[in-house]
Amino acid sequence: MAENQSLAPEKLIDKLTHAAHVGDNRGLEIFAACDDEILKQVLPHCTVDQLKYVEKCLKSKGRDLSPVTDKLWKKLYERKFGVQNANVVTQRMKERKVWHNWVALYEAKLKEVSDKANRAIERVGKLYEKEKERKQSRQVKGLAPQKLIDKLTHAAYVGDNRGLEIFAACDVEILKQVLPHCTVDQLKYVEKCLKSKGRDLGPVTDKLWKKFYERKFGVQSANVVAQRMKERMVWYKWVALYKAKLKLLTRCFQKECNERM
Repeated sequence: MAENQSLAPEKLIDKLTHAAHVGDNRGLEIFAACDDEILKQVLPHCTVDQLKYVEKCLKSKGRDLSPVTDKLWKKLYERKFGVQNANVVTQRMKERKVWHNWVALYEAKLKEVSDKANRAIERVGKLYEKEKERKQSRQVKGLAPQKLIDKLTHAAYVGDNRGLEIFAACDVEILKQVLPHCTVDQLKYVEKCLKSKGRDLGPVTDKLWKKFYERKFGVQSANVVAQRMKERMVWYKWVALYKAKLKLLTRCFQKECNERM
């Protein structure tokens, strides 16, 4: 305690400068041992993060620094959001006869600005997506179904489905002609792309998934599944049945491998 208070304010300010330079506030716990008079001289040299850190340290020791730091938070508010904005807040509190700590006002305003920025970014993103869809739609109109099929063939050959997002701009009639030429992974990819745009391809792709099921597990197995659904009067999408069957076979194969080992 005596050792900490023997530090001159200049030494403590040097600690703040060093902490800001290295980006590490550990070591500022020493401020917990300083009295209010020393803190009044030193804390105005804090960054926002440092002031939060020191307040948190002292709060853990049962000390409330708000009588010392409230004016500092007001200055930080003015520096960040402008003196005029701070004056408006002060006037409103005066009119409503309610008073809030400036640290709370600072954090609330920071969140408000952040939310506005996020909404602006979101709006720009949506405009970008609309423009992208418009360009894709224009590209698709100039592509015959055979050209789109060629895209699928090329994507399968190079093992890269990026570029198939263009299918999101295709109408249902084109998709009915083109999607039967997809691989399993390509059909999953295209469905995922269209789902992100709010389009459900289930009515178009369900028959395709049934064909994939038959090709992978056999026509007889598919017929058994169809018969059971008919008897129980329940219907599942063939993509779900395909994935469930594949998962079941994988488990059985792993179990058999483990038993052999």
